Amino acid sequence: MQPIDTVVPPRSQCAILCTIKNEATYIFEHYAWHKRIGFSRFIYVHNDCTDQTVPALATLAAHDPQVTAIENFVQPGDRPQVSAYAQARARILPQLQDWYIMVVDIDEFLLLKQHDSIQGLLEAFANPQAISFNWRIFGSSGQNEYADDLVVSRFTACAPEHHPINRTFKSIWRNTPQVLNNGPHRPHFQTPDAIRWVYPTAPPLGQDIPLELRKGSSPRKADHGPYLDVAQINHYVVKSRSEFEEKKVRGRGWKAGGESQGARHTNAFFIEYDRNEVVDNLAASVSSEVRRETFLLRRKFLEMHGCDLEFIRMSNSTRQAVTQGADRSTVP
Repeated sequence: MQPIDTVVPPRSQCAILCTIKNEATYIFEHYAWHKRIGFSRFIYVHNDCTDQTVPALATLAAHDPQVTAIENFVQPGDRPQVSAYAQARARILPQLQDWYIMVVDIDEFLLLKQHDSIQGLLEAFANPQAISFNWRIFGSSGQNEYADDLVVSRFTACAPEHHPINRTFKSIWRNTPQVLNNGPHRPHFQTPDAIRWVYPTAPPLGQDIPLELRKGSSPRKADHGPYLDVAQINHYVVKSRSEFEEKKVRGRGWKAGGESQGARHTNAFFIEYDRNEVVDNLAASVSSEVRRETFLLRRKFLEMHGCDLEFIRMSNSTRQAVTQGADRSTVP
C-alpha cells in the first residue's frame, strides 16, 4: 500500500453536453475529437431532425455506452437550447455530481495547446469551479462547397489571435449545487462572486473572470482578452459557403419557433465571421487518431443502418473504402 501522503487523488471526470439539429455530417468527428482529450460522457440533445442525426447518434450509443441521446420535443414558444439544457439537467446531470460539464455546439472543438487531456489542464489550474475558453474563429478558407474530410483539416485559416471577435467564450464547470442552470456560454451560479472561475492563462491561478461576465454580460464587449495561450475553442462557425447556407435553414437554437429568427445568419454575418487572415494548423496536425475513430464510426453506421449515405456526402472512393474496411489514410 502506498503511504497516505503519496496517494494521487482521482482525476476529474468530464462530460460534453451538445444540442443538435440536422448536423449528422459532423457528429462522429466531434465525438472522436473530445473523446481523445479525455471527455468520457457525452449527452446529445436533438430536436426536429430530418437528416440522419438520429441513426448517427444510435450508432454512437451502440459504440460507447457513455453516449446518451435525448429527443427534445420543442413546444410552441420554447427556445430549443433552453429546453434542451433543462432536460439534461433534469434527466442526466443529477447522475453526474462533481463531474465537469462542458457545453459546446457541434461546430466547436476544444483545442488544448499545453496539455494532453482536459484533466491535465484542470489540474494545472488547481481544479477551479469553472474555466472559460475563448473562441478562435475559423473562416471558410476560401471553400465554396463541402469536401469529404475532417472539419479540423479542411479549415485552417482563422482570425488573428488577439482579434476581438475571439473574446466570446464557452465554459466547463463543476456540477455542484452551486449551479442553478446554464446557457450555451456559461453556467449560472447561486453566488457568482464567491467561486473560482478563470480564463486558462498564467497557471496555476489563471485570470479571474470579471463579475459582470459571470452575471451574463457579453464577452464581446469586454476590454480584455482573448486568452489563447493554453487552450482555445476552434469555432468553425461558417465552414464553406454551401454549408453556411444549410446553417441558415436549420435556424437558431436560442430562438423560439414563434419568435423572429432575427435573420442572424445573413450575408453580413458570413462576411464578419469568414476570418481567414492567418493560418492555425494545430488541430489538423493532431487529428490522426480522430480520423481513424471517425472512419470506424462511419463503417459502423453502414453496418447498423445500411441506409443512404447522403448525410455524410461521401465520395464514391470513400464509400467503397468504408464498406470494405480500408485504412482511411489510403483513401483519396
